[in-house]
Amino acid sequence: MTNETHAVSWNKDGVPFSEAYDDIYYHRTQGAQESNYVFIKGNDLPARFAGVNDFIVAELGFGTGLNLLCLLQTWEEHA
Repeated sequence: MTNETHAVSWNKDGVPFSEAYDDIYYHRTQGAQESNYVFIKGNDLPARFAGVNDFIVAELGFGTGLNLLCLLQTWEEHA
């Protein structure tokens, strides 16, 4: 296993950008929609929450806490 690192660039709008993946690190104005698409729907959490009382989530980065807030909202709606 190798540990790859990539330099972070900044686009003209001041958003961190990965040249290696041709992608932004986060969307400045649609962060909640991005978290719901990538994190919540990407892990099929609404369906996985249905009918359970406990669920463990381990996420390595805290960042702004947006994923946590979206997670809590999804838990309240679907668990």
